[in-house]
Amino acid sequence: KEIGNLEKLRGHSNIVQIRDHAVLRRTRHVAILMELAACDLDIFFKRSGYSFGVPGMFSIWRSLVNAVGAAHTEDIIHRDLKPQNFLLVPIAPPFADRILATTSTPPEKFEFQILDEQDDCGGDVALTLRDSWTGHEVVLRLVIKLSDFGLAQPLELEESHLSVQGHAGTLKYMAPETVQPTTDCRRQLSKRVDIWSLGMMLFQMLHNGRTPFDRFFQKGDVELAVAIASK
Repeated sequence: KEIGNLEKLRGHSNIVQIRDHAVLRRTRHVAILMELAACDLDIFFKRSGYSFGVPGMFSIWRSLVNAVGAAHTEDIIHRDLKPQNFLLVPIAPPFADRILATTSTPPEKFEFQILDEQDDCGGDVALTLRDSWTGHEVVLRLVIKLSDFGLAQPLELEESHLSVQGHAGTLKYMAPETVQPTTDCRRQLSKRVDIWSLGMMLFQMLHNGRTPFDRFFQKGDVELAVAIASK
């Protein structure tokens, strides 16, 4: 399912790309080779301390919306949008993968800088790290790409809602309708569940990492958080 979704989105600049895939005969597991990322958006947020200003926030937001918009154009609902599922992937230099694979610098100690949206060379973020082979500092341009389509599901032709059983995702980014109790254990979901999750991420960027219902989730009062979100 994930491979099929990613094949539909092949070539989009804000969707992580498949390099190859195979089914392991003995275990029947699927192995997927994707682009190598420097880190995810969650690490970037924590490393930057959310101090990227309005222009930087707009640059990030544009990439998030472009990625989700591409999925929705193909009638794919992601269902698990969160910072950890947006990857920062290097563009252009063929040696970028080698540098990322061999660098000894922990991701938390990378130096990040938001790129100007008018920059003709492309990319959302500049990453400075030390090349362990040469000892020189290297600047990589990174673009934000959406990944992890394991929970994503396509809408049926001419349908506006998706019927799913149970719930899955990350609670503090999940829309209320994805976790509300139902009589038959099935839920009717639409593209709006992804729009809610994007809104949670925008709130997070505006409020230094907090999401609206954090204090309830931290206390384990999930039912109360859901009830409030549903009003």
